[in-house]
Amino acid sequence: MINVIGSRVVLTSQIKISEQIASTVRKTFFGRPPLLQNARDLTDEAINMAIFLSPPIVYEKRDLVGKRLYICIANFRSLQLAGLLSGSSKIRVNLIEPPFHTNIDSVALTLNLISDLALSLDPDKAGPYFLELRNNAIDYSPDVLSLVSAKCRFKKSFLEAIGMNRKKY
Repeated sequence: MINVIGSRVVLTSQIKISEQIASTVRKTFFGRPPLLQNARDLTDEAINMAIFLSPPIVYEKRDLVGKRLYICIANFRSLQLAGLLSGSSKIRVNLIEPPFHTNIDSVALTLNLISDLALSLDPDKAGPYFLELRNNAIDYSPDVLSLVSAKCRFKKSFLEAIGMNRKKY
């Protein structure tokens, strides 16, 4: 069903979100709430690392004049983050064979469902986990906090950035 080709580094301007995915399915993917309230709080380096950790899943297509396009069908959040970088930025994408038009929703749902089930955080445990992670960064490598976001430096702004109630933690 999903045939992996490999990965490639491409210009972000060459990547488009598939318009063949049913609008209700696309709406669900875009409605996925990120933990960080505002991605603009991330540094460019943090955005690049987030994309590296979870690259957009694309297939290659040629437009009418033969120009290469990469059609994204999974990991839309990474593509949204890439949009915060300059237009001439290049990012790594994972390349698959083009799915049949009749299977595109199935492929997109499969990839996104697996990713979210296997890699997402338990919302009830996210707050304590991130505080522990932040405390470990303070203890072992405090410069990591500034590398990710200026909001990570102080507990109050960190909790606000991830939408956690600071009185609870």
